[in-house]
Amino acid sequence: MKALSRQAVVAHRANTQGLHAGLGRATEVGVLDIGIQDTPSGSAGQALAVRSGAVRTDEDPELVRVLSIRGAPHVHRRRDLPALRAVLRPRRAEDLLLWLGGHGPAFLDSGVDPLGVLDLVVTLLRERFPGKRASKGELSAVISPLLPAPARPWCEGCQADHVIENLFRLGTLLAGLELERGDRKLVFRPEPDAPRGRKRSTGPAGTAESPLLRDFLRYAGPLRVGDAAGWVVAGSVSGKSVPKPHGWAEIVDRAARVEIDGGSYLMDRAEADAVGDAPAPPVAVLLAPRDPYLLGNREFVVPDREVAKRVWRAQVSPGVLLVDGEVAGTWRQRISGRTVSVYVTPSGKMHKGVRAAVGDQAELLAAVRGAGALEPHVLWEG
Repeated sequence: MKALSRQAVVAHRANTQGLHAGLGRATEVGVLDIGIQDTPSGSAGQALAVRSGAVRTDEDPELVRVLSIRGAPHVHRRRDLPALRAVLRPRRAEDLLLWLGGHGPAFLDSGVDPLGVLDLVVTLLRERFPGKRASKGELSAVISPLLPAPARPWCEGCQADHVIENLFRLGTLLAGLELERGDRKLVFRPEPDAPRGRKRSTGPAGTAESPLLRDFLRYAGPLRVGDAAGWVVAGSVSGKSVPKPHGWAEIVDRAARVEIDGGSYLMDRAEADAVGDAPAPPVAVLLAPRDPYLLGNREFVVPDREVAKRVWRAQVSPGVLLVDGEVAGTWRQRISGRTVSVYVTPSGKMHKGVRAAVGDQAELLAAVRGAGALEPHVLWEG
């Protein structure tokens, strides 16, 4: 097992994640290989901005916002969507447990053909799409009455029978529906080159490396064996064993085992060999909530448990202050008139260089949010 210093691994991870910025074009950002989660709406734009310097990515026709990993809104390169659909389309009925959470066991045991129902959802979303745009509620109302009862259980919150939430979300991806950019609500429109006709994936699953999981190991490593499931599984499931993500076992077998500060982790072999060659991380970066840098093994990303509690909250997570590649606090923003107030709560004392870098990051944030119309104001708390 190869021993690596945390400082060298953190510098390498920051470099692999593209945090040195200056790329110029958002589509060149490497972490788009695994998608960038866009919750809250607009956070993906900031993740792209800190890596590329581009501030108007919501207008880039080469980028698209869809429901992908775990059914959550993500921004991807448009050209990557066919491969993404191929990887995420379930090949076995049991694979739907990765998507459907608590609804999965009852749906699989209901007697219907689960993959056949998924195909029906995809077909209905294409054929019954109303007009040029439609909200999630409108689409659900159109297709739900046409589905078998096990696919549209009673929803206490909505007081209605409607399609299982993540069955719908997976269906929108496979049907070629994209989300409006910059809209906090889920408003869909057909992609310009949306797939046509039924195309059901067949054949054995989990027998070859998943390119999506391989890239996840590259960008989110160092990892432990269970970390991939935390990324792709949509919700907790009781009563059934959730299958492992396709291809993860093969990736684990070929990964490098490394020791960092006494802990054992997995890394992509090429990445592990390259540790030590990266430049020092940026002095300070303001990361959006759920930025790709926060993916992976949480104990590695944030060793301090008290800081971790502030970074990953059950409801609304804050933005994260990164100093020299390490999570060093949180931040939140408030927009009033033409002013963006950025409230930064550090976990320790910050030197002048950090404060100056945060000021630059606040200007970038204001540009992303207001295209030059907003002025940033940084306030340090704690």
